[in-house]
Amino acid sequence: MNVKSELEKADAWMRENGFEIVDQPEEIGASPPSVKRLDVISAQELQSKELQKQEFVIEGLVPHGLTAIGAPPKSYKSFMCLDMAISVCTGEPFMGFKTRQCDVLYLDLESTLRRPKERMGMILGGREAPENLYIATKADMLGKGFEEQIEEEKKRHPDIRFVIVDVFKKIRGAGTKNKDPYERDYEDFGAMKSVADRLNMAILLVLHTTKMKHPDDPFNEIAGSAGVMGALDAAIALKKENRQDKTAKMYTTGRDFEEQCYEIEFDNVSAFKWKRLGTAEEIARQRREEEYENSPITKTIRKLLEQNGGVWTGITSDLINASKCFKGCTIYGNVQEVGAKMVDYTDLRLKKDNITTIRKKARAGRRVYKFAYATDATDATDATDATDATQESFL
Repeated sequence: MNVKSELEKADAWMRENGFEIVDQPEEIGASPPSVKRLDVISAQELQSKELQKQEFVIEGLVPHGLTAIGAPPKSYKSFMCLDMAISVCTGEPFMGFKTRQCDVLYLDLESTLRRPKERMGMILGGREAPENLYIATKADMLGKGFEEQIEEEKKRHPDIRFVIVDVFKKIRGAGTKNKDPYERDYEDFGAMKSVADRLNMAILLVLHTTKMKHPDDPFNEIAGSAGVMGALDAAIALKKENRQDKTAKMYTTGRDFEEQCYEIEFDNVSAFKWKRLGTAEEIARQRREEEYENSPITKTIRKLLEQNGGVWTGITSDLINASKCFKGCTIYGNVQEVGAKMVDYTDLRLKKDNITTIRKKARAGRRVYKFAYATDATDATDATDATDATQESFL
């Protein structure tokens, strides 16, 4: 059948019977009416546009948007979340981080009301609970009423700007075998982010970590696929070397702040809170300095300089033998171990005691050390290793 011919016949019939036919040719370059145009802004307009800065409920830790915290079971993460909620409600610092006071909705979905009541009493220590902290232990599933429940609570309490979901698994539906885990994670976490962005609030999802260790990237231990991190605005990972350890490392990262690692400690005796001891670098530096101060190597070198006019020269075994002459200064360990520590403490000796260290190789291949008080900046600057000199150059 000739389609064009048939259309022409139909057109002629309609004209003969009084139908008006209006030709509407498409405008060249016009978009079809079904296509929604992109909301485009030029680079120059964007450059001059004033945009609102990223808001935080906990400065440098929990921004508006979607944040996840991952921790192994029995790691007091619920105590941390409840302490977060109380701190934000009262506007008090949380672990040293500034908070922006607002109402908080805390969904403790693995408990009955008894547990949050007991934990809250332990954290508050007799203080009155904040009236702007709202707690629930049940919620609908994601995609089946949960989003509407959050919107309804926001209408009832307009000042809610922080929602904690402890734990997220309780409101997620079971995955299907045919669905890609990445796709499922991205959809579920993306749906939560849409709620946070639409209601201009911060949502914190509590997740478990996997048993598989990732020493190079602790965020890989957060349960889920790569789709989890792709949907988040910020992430927090708690990690312990051993389950019984009192201290843990808290790793933080976000789209709008630098990645950081803090050493934290849980007080399970009086305050029942996590406290921040410092960054991992600060704590490592502090522990190294404490180790230096308590080391018998340090104590022995100080004693030898006091007895020898501020200068002492010898090999590692000489130092070990000399340590036995001073009470409480005996050095244990073999020559290699002690020698390595002597070298490791070089910067601290200069910083703490103003003692320079010169290390040189003797004829027999042994290392000879010269320790002396630095008399001026030149002495300190010149105190570097020289491996091609002989022992006689010291004398």
